Amino acid sequence: MNLHSLQIDSESFQKGLINIGMFVDATLRASELEGSVKEELGKQSEFARLIMTSILRAMTLGSFEAIEFFPRLLQLLSEYPELHQNCIKLLDDCPCWMFLRWLPQLTAQLDKSSGSVLLPLISRIAKRFPNALRYPLSISCEQYSFSSDMSRNEQAVERIKRIVQSDSYDRLALELRRLEDPVHVFKDLCDRFESLIGPSLPTKKVAMKQAYAEFKQICLEQRQAGLLIKKFAEKHTTKIAGICGSGDTLDAKKLKELVSYRDKFGAEAESKPGKNLLKSFSVWLDEYQSANVNAASQLEIPGQYTGDFDHNPADHVKISSFDANVLVMSSMRRPKKIVMVGTDEKEYPWLVKGGEDLRLDQRIEQMFGIMNELMLRNPYCARNRISLATYKVIPMSTSLGIIEWVDGTKPLKSCLSESPLFEKRFQDSLSAYGEFVQRHGKSGQSFVASYDLFLQTASSKNVIDNIRSIWNKNRDSYLREFFIKLTRSPEAFFHIRSEFANSLSALNICSYFLGIGGRHLDNFLVDLKSGRIVGIDFGHAFG
Repeated sequence: MNLHSLQIDSESFQKGLINIGMFVDATLRASELEGSVKEELGKQSEFARLIMTSILRAMTLGSFEAIEFFPRLLQLLSEYPELHQNCIKLLDDCPCWMFLRWLPQLTAQLDKSSGSVLLPLISRIAKRFPNALRYPLSISCEQYSFSSDMSRNEQAVERIKRIVQSDSYDRLALELRRLEDPVHVFKDLCDRFESLIGPSLPTKKVAMKQAYAEFKQICLEQRQAGLLIKKFAEKHTTKIAGICGSGDTLDAKKLKELVSYRDKFGAEAESKPGKNLLKSFSVWLDEYQSANVNAASQLEIPGQYTGDFDHNPADHVKISSFDANVLVMSSMRRPKKIVMVGTDEKEYPWLVKGGEDLRLDQRIEQMFGIMNELMLRNPYCARNRISLATYKVIPMSTSLGIIEWVDGTKPLKSCLSESPLFEKRFQDSLSAYGEFVQRHGKSGQSFVASYDLFLQTASSKNVIDNIRSIWNKNRDSYLREFFIKLTRSPEAFFHIRSEFANSLSALNICSYFLGIGGRHLDNFLVDLKSGRIVGIDFGHAFG
């Protein structure tokens, strides 16, 4: 029986297709682990073909559950090239909006053999949803390495790039990058040069020239730049341009001179934390008004392409203007909070992070979204409102991205610090733990140097005993005190406490599954209305 030829559009049939796909996939995974397949089970490629047919047919019929399974299909495409021809037809029958949530994963495949299967789908998405595809494709293009037999893929990607290209969105990305302190952009340039100048790469000179051209556009060109960039350009252009030339002629001697010049920059070169005027960073953003832009060039509020339904871009909220103020954060790279005012008269706050690759954070939020959907199907989780708080992450390049600002929250450490005893005891605990680690190292070694030996030699019993000893000195209920101040009745306190416990448990379990590490008290936000915990800054994951 050919499943693809059936035209039964029912929820039960969709579920049946998914069950077939998942059962066969479990069988295939087991056979792959064994390294061979028993004769009576057939060939692995036939299993993969049945999985592909079942899941994509379910997607054609509108199954949201099947959409979650799609990354597995990408893996099968890479491992079983014999599926390619069959998959092209199956993908062609699927509505292209169903793939919007997986655009970063799709575009990452286009320089590989499986890319030829995906390019017709990507072309359809480019024509219907160019604004959804623009940034994922741009980021993937930075990583592509087309082999000689992939020239047709490369030509197709160039055609798609022309479809989604937009001067207004390119300008938005440039001006958002200008919110980053120019001293940090300059330091990134030096780091980029250092990574390129050593290896003998065929594209080294081109990459160095591109890196300098990008830096020059952000930090040295003063047209519609803010006061901070103008001051930087007036003070440093002559020296930096004199050393770099066009970028591609830089040698080790000149790089050493450039790094020496960089190292003279002090804290006075950075923007000051707190409220600032947007025009101090970007005149273009400050003056932007959608009323002065033709309809085709208007900018959408980011994050609207969720892939949960068939989007009509004409209905999407556009950016009407930007709030005149920007909030400079105190962390090392001075990220900036900006507010986009939509054509629906609502405000959309975002945290702009320059010099950082936010793709890992985006993947974590994607996984959290899928985990929420799984928990929603579980009666206990649904009844007790157990879920993960998520927010939108929009990488715009490998060095720029924006994160949805979560209003009405406070870092967990700040909540605990409202108790006058907490800060001192917290520092005492850190010192006690540091001393415990350094006792396992060599005399005079730093904490970091001692940590490797600590991991190798410390027994689990000693570690547990030390943690318990520190914990016993910190038994005061700092968080309880904070929640009592936050609430006005016993009922409200118990509700907030329950929401905090449920959300923290869910976050810890899901973080364990995803290998998320490197956590500290500033990586958690507390929702001041509900008490729910929000995880942020996922720098270490899948480890």
